[in-house]
Amino acid sequence: MAGFKEYRRNPKSMSDVAPNGTPIVNFPTSVGQIDHFDLVHSLGGTLSSQALIEANIISYELMFGGDSFGTYKPANVNMLNAFYGRAFETGFLTHFFTEEWRQNTAEAEISAFVPGLFVDPALRLVLGNGASPAITHWLQTEGLGAKGRQSVSVAPEGVATTLEKRGFPGLIKHLEQHVDIQASGATETDFFFERSANVIRGWHFKGANITGIRMLVDEQEVLNFATKRALDHKLERRGFVPQDDVWSIVPEALAGSALAHFRKDYGSAPNEVLFKIKTSDMTDANLLVEQYEMPPLRSNIGG
Repeated sequence: MAGFKEYRRNPKSMSDVAPNGTPIVNFPTSVGQIDHFDLVHSLGGTLSSQALIEANIISYELMFGGDSFGTYKPANVNMLNAFYGRAFETGFLTHFFTEEWRQNTAEAEISAFVPGLFVDPALRLVLGNGASPAITHWLQTEGLGAKGRQSVSVAPEGVATTLEKRGFPGLIKHLEQHVDIQASGATETDFFFERSANVIRGWHFKGANITGIRMLVDEQEVLNFATKRALDHKLERRGFVPQDDVWSIVPEALAGSALAHFRKDYGSAPNEVLFKIKTSDMTDANLLVEQYEMPPLRSNIGG
């Protein structure tokens, strides 16, 4: 799928949108794979700070066929970008698909977004009540060539099946959960992770009071971090940037391979996940989950 990388403005873009509005931008379906998109945000001709972007864009949604696939909050997106080593640049809210931190090009490519495979891909923004911003939508794409684009257009299901055989689990969506801390000190809080997606990239527990985390799968301990420093050290050795007060349990990052993502349905029965969390006080925590899901596919039209 590799090819020349193009960076261009989405012709179905937006500018000078109304405050408290919900503009929708359609993705072109003939651009090959999308490595990432930028929402370039400015007020009065001045590129916006991270704080201003997070205040002005409440959230955005990836939509397919008019239905919401996943909701993303700028603060979460920026935090995860920083964790994966992608520094914030003034004015740019960037959503990455291709994961260039993987161990090889093939693994990076199968994480990209090929909009021609899916039903009517679009982006919907939810804006705050602030001053009317100017927002443009830019895409970095990687061409498939005429033959490849024709295959995506004519036989999207077949192309998707081929990608799945190479390990493509779908697109990342975010899930937020509240963690009710019920004990502190030496006593652990049990947190059973309930989820709908089969494939998980990572769990990010946010709480300055967290002092230790253990992870059990089917009652078998698989991870035990008695300090955040112990976890961060392993992540840093892999080239990641741990964030303050965030415990990032990311199997792909810890192992350095796309093949290390967590699958719920691996084996003869669904795997049960239990986190045992120690805290210094009874303050509740929050969890941000990165999980893969396959958007609705276009039907093959080539017969």
